[in-house]
Amino acid sequence: MPKIRWFGFLAIVLSIVAFSACDPFDDGYVYYSLNGSGAVQSCRVYYPSSLENNNLSYPAVTLSGGMTNSKEAMYWMAEYLAGQTGVIVFTISASNNMTVNGYENAHHDGYEMMVAENNKPSSVLYQRIHNYGLMGYSMGGGAVINVANDLGDDVVAVIAMAPYNPEAILRNVSAGCLIMVGSNDIVANPNWNAEPAYEDLPDSIDKCLLEIGSFGHLAWVRNIGASGNLPKELAGDWIDFMMNGNTSKRSSFTNPPNQVVLNWNNL
Repeated sequence: MPKIRWFGFLAIVLSIVAFSACDPFDDGYVYYSLNGSGAVQSCRVYYPSSLENNNLSYPAVTLSGGMTNSKEAMYWMAEYLAGQTGVIVFTISASNNMTVNGYENAHHDGYEMMVAENNKPSSVLYQRIHNYGLMGYSMGGGAVINVANDLGDDVVAVIAMAPYNPEAILRNVSAGCLIMVGSNDIVANPNWNAEPAYEDLPDSIDKCLLEIGSFGHLAWVRNIGASGNLPKELAGDWIDFMMNGNTSKRSSFTNPPNQVVLNWNNL
């Protein structure tokens, strides 16, 4: 084969390999970007690849990191939820990522972005969302609890990961709330953050606090090692339980794996 043709053939093969390696369909999810809006600096939307081949509706959640984080820090969770559990995930970067209030504003605007996509005829998600929820880590985790207090019945599920500085008055929360935190967390110490938040949430809602043994604050960022396997499975089960009504997932929280060293729930 002439040298020029060989190099051309090799370039084609390499381009095919490169495309296949980053093909989101391989992992069961697709994503697209949305322009920032209000307190949301940028947004990447993940959805199950099967959505384009059926007429089903899906749960949708916002998802953010915490102090100094961008949305990229939570892609590991979004990819799992969209690809493995059938969730639409709006991963957001907050314009102000240095305060809980900045994340509160971002999740408020992220919720509005979810509603707008569901109501926009040109969107692939047009009329494909049946329930809304909120997810966040650290300052984003404290923020989603607080925003659920503002939104009331507009959201049906909240997942707060290592929540930092949630409000003490949460009487308007009606969403089912899962709080996950590491027992080794010295930044969002569960004694001062997650545990009081659980107690401040109304007893009338479904709520659960899980403390994961040998798990620190930064283990949530970019899924360090295999540390994120249990949290993402629990997150997927909570969404399925609260947002899809799959009661078979209740046992994930009433009888969690051995890595969970503290379990408070009213389920």
